[in-house]
Amino acid sequence: MMRLIILSLLAILLVSGNVFAQNINIRGKVVDKSGEPLIGVTVVIQGTRTGVATELDGTYSISAPANAALLFTAIGMEDLVEQVNNRSVINVTMNESSIFLEDVVVTA
Repeated sequence: MMRLIILSLLAILLVSGNVFAQNINIRGKVVDKSGEPLIGVTVVIQGTRTGVATELDGTYSISAPANAALLFTAIGMEDLVEQVNNRSVINVTMNESSIFLEDVVVTA
């Protein structure tokens, strides 16, 4: 009987350990098509409010589920969705948005 209890507790610990170990640390760099780093790009786990912004050198680091999707957004750039697929390094190149203001008119 004691052996059954110990085996049951061990099984519960193993299963709960797998639940906690499903997030992976992801890092990467966000650049434009000319290779220049993009500052302040928002990197969000799609479907959540968990996110970070890229640093001065375009790098970011975020903890996300291995099967999640990351949403990259920045003013003047097209939104980009990248599947994590169990990767720990995700570098992305963002394209300029085709919809942007060419002229700004200020009236007083």
